Amino acid sequence: MKKARSILFFKDSELKLRSFLKRKGKTVIIGLGNIYKMDDAAGIVALRLLKKKNLDKVKDVSLIEAGRRLIDYVHVIDDLKPTKIIFIDSSSFGAEPGRIELFYQDEIVDSNLTTHENNFNLVLGYLKKKIPNCQILFIGIQFGCLDMTDEILLTENVGKGTEEIVRSFEKYL
Repeated sequence: MKKARSILFFKDSELKLRSFLKRKGKTVIIGLGNIYKMDDAAGIVALRLLKKKNLDKVKDVSLIEAGRRLIDYVHVIDDLKPTKIIFIDSSSFGAEPGRIELFYQDEIVDSNLTTHENNFNLVLGYLKKKIPNCQILFIGIQFGCLDMTDEILLTENVGKGTEEIVRSFEKYL
């Protein structure tokens, strides 16, 4: 029986994630976002769900909740000496809310992807210089609503996309 493919992962993104995670070495997964701007919290929510599932206990996996302050964590990331870094964040790449797309570092510059982390490209450049053999993957969840809120609140489709990312990590880590 053929296995059903996720409708939330865009194109071959789930296969790209599986292939990336199968590579040997230390993996650092970083959740980005703003918990006060609805769907912008998707990266934080995904990271917290990964922790809840104890994926931070998996050998050679570290989880970092960077929120809106990625630049404050560059030395922590550098000290971990990862071979793979995965960023999770809500972003805009012209898809329906909740859709998931993966971008390798070289694809980020050439795509129509926008992220809300002001220093993202600066941090990418720094990490590639300090850890030249490290491979970087960005998991974007298309946001739907960025209204201010006083609690963590994702729209339905973005919540489903976030859960789908966590299920994929559970399968492939």
